[in-house]
Amino acid sequence: MKKYQLRIQLLSDLCVSDGGVYNSSLDIDICHDEYGFPYIPGRRIKGCLRECALELLDWGKDIPIKKIFGGEGDAKGAVSIRNAYLENYDELRKQVEQHRNNLLFHPQNILSHYSYLRTQTAVNKETGTAKDKTLRVMRVAKKDLVFIAELEMDEAYKSMFEDILAVFHSMGISRSRGLGEIKAELIPGDDDSKEDHKGEKSVDMDAVKRKIEKEGCLRYSVCLEEPLICKSIDGGEARSLDYIQGSRILGIVLQEMKRAGGSVEKFLQHTQELFFSNAYLEEGEKRLTEVPATYYSIKDNDKKYIDKAYENEENQARTDKWQLNVMKHCYVGEASDGTMIKKSVAMEERYHHRRPEDKSIGRVIEDEKDPGVFYQVSSIAAGQSFQGYVKGTMEQLQDVARYLSKRQYYSIGTSRLAEYGKVTIQLHLDEEKSSTDRAEEAMLAERGMDLLIKLESPAIVYSRENITCSIDVEDLVEEVNAVLGLKSPEDMPDRIDEFMNYTSVGGYNVTWHKRKPTVEAFDKGAVLIYHFEKRPSLSIELKQNRYDSAVIGERNLEGYGEISIIELLPGNGKYEGKLYSPPDKSKTEEKINVKETELAEEISRKMWEEYIRIKARVKTESFGRNKLKKARAVVSNLLSMCDEQKTWTGLKECVDKRFDRNSKRIEEKKDLANDMVKVVEKEMCDMPGEFCAIYKIGDWETDEDESKIAYLRAYLIELRHRIREHENSEGGNPT
Repeated sequence: MKKYQLRIQLLSDLCVSDGGVYNSSLDIDICHDEYGFPYIPGRRIKGCLRECALELLDWGKDIPIKKIFGGEGDAKGAVSIRNAYLENYDELRKQVEQHRNNLLFHPQNILSHYSYLRTQTAVNKETGTAKDKTLRVMRVAKKDLVFIAELEMDEAYKSMFEDILAVFHSMGISRSRGLGEIKAELIPGDDDSKEDHKGEKSVDMDAVKRKIEKEGCLRYSVCLEEPLICKSIDGGEARSLDYIQGSRILGIVLQEMKRAGGSVEKFLQHTQELFFSNAYLEEGEKRLTEVPATYYSIKDNDKKYIDKAYENEENQARTDKWQLNVMKHCYVGEASDGTMIKKSVAMEERYHHRRPEDKSIGRVIEDEKDPGVFYQVSSIAAGQSFQGYVKGTMEQLQDVARYLSKRQYYSIGTSRLAEYGKVTIQLHLDEEKSSTDRAEEAMLAERGMDLLIKLESPAIVYSRENITCSIDVEDLVEEVNAVLGLKSPEDMPDRIDEFMNYTSVGGYNVTWHKRKPTVEAFDKGAVLIYHFEKRPSLSIELKQNRYDSAVIGERNLEGYGEISIIELLPGNGKYEGKLYSPPDKSKTEEKINVKETELAEEISRKMWEEYIRIKARVKTESFGRNKLKKARAVVSNLLSMCDEQKTWTGLKECVDKRFDRNSKRIEEKKDLANDMVKVVEKEMCDMPGEFCAIYKIGDWETDEDESKIAYLRAYLIELRHRIREHENSEGGNPT
């Protein structure tokens, strides 16, 4: 696969809709990211290129469309196209992130800088007038913008792809009505082999070895550069899981191993020792996990929670009047101050469509013979980080570290060849000093033992009586007992408390191209609490470190069956816990120097024009109604002067000349005109300072004459609207 860049220049305005409506005054919006920058989705580009390929096929050119673009289902194509972002997008995004909380860089301000609104309506052919209720407002990206999309392609198809680009001239909505005209060209990208060599050099294998010896595993973080789809069993493509399965990371390792000519068979020799955990939401450098089924929320209290793992008669009596509910699905972890971090994964919905095979139909239609389809896709939102770990032999983990550092970016999940699934993977090789284990600090119970066993991932357990998957708790207990080394009746717990969750799991076998059977399983978050009157002899060493967890059940290589085993020590747990409250960073707005970046300067100029119009609209409300009758002619004359004059001094001189006649009526108009001029001069004394204070900007300058004339023009236009309203209410023009 060789890397290229697809450069798309807009020769006319473009509307690539995302299918969502976020504003009651807007019918069709364009695709834009969280910062407000417009972009073109990779799936949209790939779909348009496929249409161009079909057109060439009709002309008689031999184009292997399925090999280039892939087919329905899991047929992989030879071309991978990412989203197309603005030229210099990375630099622009860094500028915005430095001042993310500044009002100047609000997403709507950035979006308005690169786009504008257009209106359209349907016309009655008989009467030539607009049809009722057909006015539509759409946002369009401005002409001349340039977008760049990353592209990977088998070099054997380069000449064919260039032929396809030669007929790629338009895209988006209303491309047959003047919108969406583009110029696309293929330019060389970074050499993939150089990137691979660079990636291998950057891995410190000695640091990897030290980290593995210290923690017994290899930890990693996955940062989402684009949304990620991890298909769920019950929702298909319309619904995504909110975590990254361990099998996805295993797939990356095996794929890179095959590319490098490594031995997959040798790597998988000791599968009983190899375990790829699921990657769950990360907060800081802490891996959050599914909320335990023992956690309960308190009604009308979002600061505390109850952990029934520590419940006793005294606690229950004290909280008996509280209304408790099982805490809904989320991910939790302990903060440094002992409070509980509670977070949910940010998900997003995107809308897509597939047009009919008949290319003469330019829209989705409901036709049984040749249907088009609108569909909705759920995905994990970009910008989030997920953490997981891998356990195995030292040789296996060193191989994993090498292949997970092979590339700068990886693609995982569904639709990873366009728009979705671009991620970076970072190994945890820091040399931080580990804190003293809580198990060593806490005082051991004088007699007996309480163990909490929590499922950190779904667990597939076979029945004791027949070879079928089971959700019988007794079968789960038997698996846990085997891990703990509890064999004799004397070692068995005296009581087991059960807090169960259930789910369905499936999968896809890429070798056989067949779906795996869907089976019932115990879900992550399920908890068993073992109560022993006498301390048993266990086959494992108990620690509070979650990364020393064990595995049970089947398909451990894919991330299933991860469990945590923690001793509930005296004084080490809380029945009533507090929820972590992160500091509110949105209230801290840094002052920005607009001269630092061209983007800030351009947006501040536009916001100043908008600020002038708003202030003028407010100021006209204090204009007396008794003056409106006399102001009509004065407003028209002053508007003409605003268009004619370039300086404020010249405009004032023009006012004196225009109304320099010995007439009482003319004198009244002159006084009225001078009053309007004085209003502008007075308002302009404080407006620049107020504007800078509101938007927290500095080193901002504006042309004084230009601003005064612009304010006067806006003031006069608003007065003209008021005069017309007054005329309509009076039933005619004033004399």
